[in-house]
Amino acid sequence: IMNESKNWDRMDILRGQINSIKNNDRSAFLGFTAGGLQKNKEEAERMERIKNGGCFITTAVCDSFGKADDCYELTAFRNFRDKWLALQSDGKNLIAEYYEVAPKIVEKINSLTNSAEIYKNIWSDYLQNCLKSIEVGDNVNCKKIYVEMVNALKEKFLK
Repeated sequence: IMNESKNWDRMDILRGQINSIKNNDRSAFLGFTAGGLQKNKEEAERMERIKNGGCFITTAVCDSFGKADDCYELTAFRNFRDKWLALQSDGKNLIAEYYEVAPKIVEKINSLTNSAEIYKNIWSDYLQNCLKSIEVGDNVNCKKIYVEMVNALKEKFLK
């Protein structure tokens, strides 16, 4: 019975990988042959967390710092997005554009050997000041910084 249970677990993982490939999401399949099932499962969970959170770049930065998905920083940025930015006249368009380009930016950064350094720089160059703006209620400045960051990262990593 124990071996049967393990086989079902493996089959569930394989089914998830096949569905990911069908949906053109190769992230869940990464590491399967090279790193084994456990590494693959951890990578798939990390990518799912990034996708579900919607704050792709901020989540990747916090993830590189070892922070939890419900950390103070991610919660603050999600509240900024959902409770302020989404209500602005250009907010939904900015969010939609971000959802289009941010996963590609994160994918490119993650493919580089110095990704941890890049994420540290994104934090110090943009996100830290953006968070300070949120904390003092200056959402307009946070929006300005965030838009600058996304545009700079698009130029650097997607051109």
